[in-house]
Amino acid sequence: MLRHSKIPLIIHQTWRNVDSSTWDHAIQQHVEDWLYTAVRPGLPFSSEDADEAEMAYIYWDDAGVDSLIRGYEPQFSGLYDKLPLSIEKADTFRVAVVKWFGGVVR
Repeated sequence: MLRHSKIPLIIHQTWRNVDSSTWDHAIQQHVEDWLYTAVRPGLPFSSEDADEAEMAYIYWDDAGVDSLIRGYEPQFSGLYDKLPLSIEKADTFRVAVVKWFGGVVR
């Protein structure tokens, strides 16, 4: 966890698919940057009692997002399917993933 915070060091990132050959260069760079941040030694977020903070990076594609909603919020899955805009689905995912796993959505 971050010092002085109850937010766990989990970064959630989402994009349409896992086929990086179809991604725009900027998306590839964002994924690589967060992966590097999550796995590099000597994180600046180290707690006072630990040598290194533990950080997790979780990448969610559309299928994973749908599975999260159906598995953890089944009572809302029908409404989720009817949302007309992708951004509305993305916002719903952000709330659900932080509710169930904590962390930060990027």
